[in-house]
Amino acid sequence: MQAFRRPESLQESARLKLRGLDPRARYVVTDVDDAKPVELSGRELMAKGLWLTLPEKPSVRIVTYRQVR
Repeated sequence: MQAFRRPESLQESARLKLRGLDPRARYVVTDVDDAKPVELSGRELMAKGLWLTLPEKPSVRIVTYRQVR
């Protein structure tokens, strides 16, 4: 997943809800700029989502996720 903040954007943060995941499965979510992966349930990723903050304009955030069980 990629998130972009454009130069004219006033919004610094956003909650991104994922779709189409297995709610019973566990997923490892990794921000490529942060070395600490997090394990979350599919249910949590779809209901609560991921909170991303991009304080600089412009900027980009790349997040990967993969099912682990």
